[in-house]
Amino acid sequence: MTIIDQLEGIELREAVAREVMGLEKRTLMMEPQFNRGAPLVESTNWWEGGIIMYGPRGLIKSLPCYESSIEAAWQVAEKMRESAEGWALRLFDQRDLGDGQWRADFVHGQDHDKWGDFHSAKAATAPLAISRAALRAIREAK
Repeated sequence: MTIIDQLEGIELREAVAREVMGLEKRTLMMEPQFNRGAPLVESTNWWEGGIIMYGPRGLIKSLPCYESSIEAAWQVAEKMRESAEGWALRLFDQRDLGDGQWRADFVHGQDHDKWGDFHSAKAATAPLAISRAALRAIREAK
């Protein structure tokens, strides 16, 4: 088991946001009117329980749950496909094969029809497998 296979929850979510989606975490200073008159405070986790993130288009109020939401996981797959490497996702439901897991593979776009070099992850859910495989592909391709 690798470090990526051990990531879950907010740690995995932040790693995917930063390394795959290209988002940047910022520390914000809350103005008194948002902090009920108290002095300025630093916060990275004040918006409806989410995390304040900045992307190319500005403020994103909360971070999607890439590891548990299939809609957010498809955003990861789309971002990978649109990257310079043109990653292609192959997703396999292997729950009937005994290990009860999903497997996600990311392969370079030009190699999508081959069974050669790919970056893979297995997990109990498809979103978790997609998130971990995307992170593995980004890190291993460096």
